[in-house]
Amino acid sequence: MIRLEEPPHGWLTLMPGVRARFVPIDRVMVRAARRAVRLFLDENPDLEEVDRQERVSDIFSQTLIRAGMREWEGIGDIDGNVIQPNTPGALDTFMQRAILVEAADDAYVLPWALQDAEKNVSAPSSDGISARATQDMTIATSVAPARKAKGKGAKPARTAKKSRVATPAKVSGTS
Repeated sequence: MIRLEEPPHGWLTLMPGVRARFVPIDRVMVRAARRAVRLFLDENPDLEEVDRQERVSDIFSQTLIRAGMREWEGIGDIDGNVIQPNTPGALDTFMQRAILVEAADDAYVLPWALQDAEKNVSAPSSDGISARATQDMTIATSVAPARKAKGKGAKPARTAKKSRVATPAKVSGTS
């Protein structure tokens, strides 16, 4: 079932003393973020996989943050004067501060991404398959090495053709 929840928006606390007001993430914003990623990939085809994944994630998130942020509280210029995201250069400076971008990503983009990832699934299951069911669980991040089998391997499973009761062996020389 798809849950029709409002994406995160409004005044979101980024860190103590810093809040920002965001509009809901919509299709236009997502398409713009995808275009920014595609442009980056076209311009940087030779990046290693790890670097590419990190940069793509950063570009996607930063594009959504730029498009969605309308105003903020608790952020000022170098002289301590209150400024807003629409002040020339303010949003660019905001994006250069990793702690601010990470906070905005955690408060605004990540909840939307988790909600978007659940769009084609059933209700949250208790066995830990859906994002909601696994929020508080510890999840393995790597596969455990396989154990070496002892002997010839596993015994074949019993089937209906095999009886559970052993039949007594015939004594040699009798019919």
